[in-house]
Amino acid sequence: MIKNKSIGIYSRVEGKNSQGIVTVSYVLLKTITGNFQPKSLSQVDATNYGVSEQGANAKWFGFDTDTAIHELMRALVDSVWYEVRGINAWPTHMEAILIPVVGI
Repeated sequence: MIKNKSIGIYSRVEGKNSQGIVTVSYVLLKTITGNFQPKSLSQVDATNYGVSEQGANAKWFGFDTDTAIHELMRALVDSVWYEVRGINAWPTHMEAILIPVVGI
């Protein structure tokens, strides 16, 4: 696999401020390297991943099998935030579908 991009993987952390209001932030867990490519979603895939349009700039990311990431984590790639949606495990590698999000 050609590793052409390093991405930051972030985990969601919830807390409460002094007024008891829930706050959400994301903490960098690790930086991983893999193959980052555009992904064309079918209408069925777009519906399954909760994307409102087919050309939603989804990305395919292939990475080593010894790396654990989970759905709904966030990925930061070149100043663009993505949410990890679909994850597939193969004997030689893992794959994740990354959907762009606004903000973190």
